[in-house]
Amino acid sequence: MSDLVVPQILSEIRGETAATWLASRKRGSPAYDAGIARIPNGLPILRHGELLDLCGPTCGGKTEMVMHAIALRILPAQYGGQDGSVLLLDCDVRFSFTALSNTLRDYIKTRRQLTFGAAASVETIVLAALDRLQVAHPLDPVEFLATLMHAERTFVALSSNPMIVVDSLSVFYWVNRLDDLGEPVQGPKPRLPQSRGPLTYGGSQPSMHRTVIRVLKQIKETYACPFIITRWELFPSKDGQGAQGPQSDTPWAGIVNRYVYVWREEGKLCWKDLGAKT
Repeated sequence: MSDLVVPQILSEIRGETAATWLASRKRGSPAYDAGIARIPNGLPILRHGELLDLCGPTCGGKTEMVMHAIALRILPAQYGGQDGSVLLLDCDVRFSFTALSNTLRDYIKTRRQLTFGAAASVETIVLAALDRLQVAHPLDPVEFLATLMHAERTFVALSSNPMIVVDSLSVFYWVNRLDDLGEPVQGPKPRLPQSRGPLTYGGSQPSMHRTVIRVLKQIKETYACPFIITRWELFPSKDGQGAQGPQSDTPWAGIVNRYVYVWREEGKLCWKDLGAKT
């Protein structure tokens, strides 16, 4: 028998953490049942390990679509849900939890065909589902980045079935992106935490835009965590080809799996899957 040293043996053993093992098991499976969504044409398909970018004009229905996705994620399986947990980053502090509660009630009553007399049990299910939802209200780009970094170590790592939703990323996206391109931005330049070694541009100035992208990519790839992100389009276009549109942002396009354009037409919520940047 040839002599073998322990370091040599260990170097040939492929290591795998519990997080990466769970991610490999979930990757590619649906994040919710898109077909039962109670909106016209259902929801865009989202799989574990994917990032869905919902873009479109303001008041175009993006948040309404997100509410249905959250409901179908946090509801118990017997009511069409995924028994999952959701972290919502409400960037413009306009998300309506009353509307979300009503959406949950609608799904529950539809699935069970409950009568008025069973309303108390409906409220119990709604409260239990809402316990699976964590909410953060970042007020500036630094708080947004810090929330994502903290979520990786706490919410995502400790949850068996997490999903992250960022509603109204536009509040920070355009400021960060213009800053990344070297365009003048009103107000002081945000200071990044240095412990994570943020990417830089133009010398020594930290790029908040690229640092956020790096953190999102790490969470998505390590844990197969699905993301839904909503943004208003600076130059609305149903084909997503605006001069400053999302598909012209190369770093951002590197982590987006699909762009979905959302708008309202004659009061009806409409959406079009634009695919990924090629």
